[in-house]
Amino acid sequence: MSPQLVKQISSSTNSVRPEQQIWLEQMRETYDGFAEHIIAHADDDIVPAFNNIKALAAQMGAGKTTVAAIGTGPIQKHANDLLRRSKVDASIVTAIVEPSLKVSANFAGRMPIGAHTWLIVNGRIVTMRDASPVELTGWKRRPERFITDGDFKYSHDGSTKGRNKALRDLSILDQIDWFFAWGEKIGSSKKMKPSRAGYAMPTHIFCDPKSAAMLFDYKHELRNRGIFLVGMIDEIVACADCGEATPKENPLAYWYSKLATKVETGWYLSASYSRTNFEHIEVIPSVEDAVSFTQLQLHSGEYVTPLNGIAHLTQEDQMAAHFL
Repeated sequence: MSPQLVKQISSSTNSVRPEQQIWLEQMRETYDGFAEHIIAHADDDIVPAFNNIKALAAQMGAGKTTVAAIGTGPIQKHANDLLRRSKVDASIVTAIVEPSLKVSANFAGRMPIGAHTWLIVNGRIVTMRDASPVELTGWKRRPERFITDGDFKYSHDGSTKGRNKALRDLSILDQIDWFFAWGEKIGSSKKMKPSRAGYAMPTHIFCDPKSAAMLFDYKHELRNRGIFLVGMIDEIVACADCGEATPKENPLAYWYSKLATKVETGWYLSASYSRTNFEHIEVIPSVEDAVSFTQLQLHSGEYVTPLNGIAHLTQEDQMAAHFL
């Protein structure tokens, strides 16, 4: 991912494409609106749901995931600053849902400075280095060491190297509580970097659809802990093309359909999105020309490769081109 792109999206919306600027402005309305909603109900026993779902149906390669992951950083910070200034002890956290672990890991490992990133893979929470505590080892060659799984010894738990055995078989909610309480458990037994003595509140959580459905199952319990989730649900429509939405036939579509009933605040991201898929959801203006690699266009309107334009040739022209 281009560092320049990270810099542009993190600093302002003036350098991004016009449609991306619209997305960012709309996303800011979602986050700020959520923060104002939390502030307005701060004295209530239970903060009611903030029902705000929108869809971004931009073409493939338009930067939907990049904007959802990196662009939400400064937007979310601004919303959380509103909470801090109002003395509300709460944080808005973005959950980014991807069907591919590779995509999640790629974006999670490239988040800009200031992000605190967690991964949830098959129900297991893994903190990235930007959210993990740092031990001061006293060694010259390695003065600092990241503790990513709460285990100083990096012992085996039977399946995963370096994962604390206490995390075994815990629910996602119990894992979250365990990570937040980790610093108190170790006390002064280890010398930790003062600014990194415990696991940081995540700003972004990357997860697969099943893990996301499990995470949003605990949305009410998380609110009681001051964590308010915004979902960025990627490829929610495309995965429905792979068979009936059942755990065996099409587990991706099954868990996406479960997730869609649980997310109250967030965005659906899909190049395959149609206004008929979710008639009750607002669709943000975007580049909607391409739903497959054969239709990709540059911002100038030109096709990525000359062969991509073959779909616009007449049958006679196609046959003539075939015999050239």
